[in-house]
Amino acid sequence: MQSRIFDTFTQVDQVYRRKAEGSGIGLDLVKSFVEMHGGKVVVESSYGKGSILYS
Repeated sequence: MQSRIFDTFTQVDQVYRRKAEGSGIGLDLVKSFVEMHGGKVVVESSYGKGSILYS
């Protein structure tokens, strides 16, 4: 799912488990703003431990 998390309106959490609401545009906006300023957003993930986003 890492390849899709920056897609607009994408939510990778499974619907029946979702505890938070949202439209799925937050990470797309973050990536757009960071890249407009010459940066890059990266995600690292470990199965069973979670994910980290950094720029």
